[in-house]
Amino acid sequence: QSITTGLIYGMDVDVPHGYLYFSDRNDSALWRVKLNEVTSSSDGRKKVLDGVKAWGVVYDWINEYIYWTEDESGMIRRVSTNTSESVTAESVLTGLNTPQGIVVEPFTG
Repeated sequence: QSITTGLIYGMDVDVPHGYLYFSDRNDSALWRVKLNEVTSSSDGRKKVLDGVKAWGVVYDWINEYIYWTEDESGMIRRVSTNTSESVTAESVLTGLNTPQGIVVEPFTG
């Protein structure tokens, strides 16, 4: 089964919980899909956050955050995945010149 979507620029996998996180620049959103819940009638997708024009996406499996780069705003932002309540993004770094790829080292922060 394939996931039909728009313009994917970044994705990462939360292996312990079985989620794929990805950004869709066409609808400016961060999404997740439970990998074992994809069926022929549903792609299992759930919107994590609106207003996200991410280029790079990475999952911090130790602290349970999704980090992403926003090339247009010049920011690195993050959101916790360890909550059942509504989520709010926070800026980690600002004033960057077109950030794209991103990697985290969760053991040292």
